Amino acid sequence: APRYVESAREFIEEHAAGGTPFFLYVAFSHVHQLCAPRFSECQWASSHFSRSPGGFGADFGDAVEEMDWVLGGVLDALRDAGVED
Repeated sequence: APRYVESAREFIEEHAAGGTPFFLYVAFSHVHQLCAPRFSECQWASSHFSRSPGGFGADFGDAVEEMDWVLGGVLDALRDAGVED
């Protein structure tokens, strides 16, 4: 999750400095894991967002929390770069 935020922040800073419009697409494919409902070893989210002991066994709710955290970081980066609108 932090890697998504770091990459988005770098992209935003680079393109906002140019003063031209830009498009940032952040895809969350991990919530479409086909194996997650069937196999216990599959993760819906990173272990940081898992409520399970030991950090493994994250469920769909954990994945939603992780996506929300990432999106918050992207919105912060847009605000910090002065291009929130």
